[in-house]
Amino acid sequence: MARCEKGAYVVNLGNMFMRWANDKYISNLHRVINMSGKERYSVPFFYSGNPDFIIKCLPNVRGPDEPEKYPPDTVMNIVGGSYRSSYGAAQAYSGAAIKT
Repeated sequence: MARCEKGAYVVNLGNMFMRWANDKYISNLHRVINMSGKERYSVPFFYSGNPDFIIKCLPNVRGPDEPEKYPPDTVMNIVGGSYRSSYGAAQAYSGAAIKT
């Protein structure tokens, strides 16, 4: 959960950034409930990248004896897995069958 600090920005990082950073930065489930009664502004920006690009742990975010937590994978596989996970859960919840 992000702490609310006056004048601060909250940046939600995605799963690919988490993989690049070897979990040094974590992508969180994003849910917002505005309890203040005041307007707030949200500017979403989504970028998936080249489907064939390989996402792998950046060498400068882990120590020499620290293993990579995720195997290298393509943007297409990572994004596709996220879609299957999200929409598969939604369809399972509604009682619909899903084929993967």
